[in-house]
Amino acid sequence: MVEFRSDIDAALSGDGPIPKARVISWIEAATDSDLSTLSKLYRLTGEGYYRIQPELGRENDMRSDSAIPPRVHSGRRDRE
Repeated sequence: MVEFRSDIDAALSGDGPIPKARVISWIEAATDSDLSTLSKLYRLTGEGYYRIQPELGRENDMRSDSAIPPRVHSGRRDRE
């Protein structure tokens, strides 16, 4: 998990292209992560969206409702 977080940090601080497959694997692995990691992924899919190659697509975008687990998106556990 530590390597996964440091990879996200490196992607956020870099300016080069980010492989789509890598971003998708981070999103999938982060569904049960802490809020800090989810926040970084949200920033990456927002601020760094243009760097993700090939294009990430709405279904994998952390900003879309489908990519965020209900308990994170709503802040309530009753939607789980």
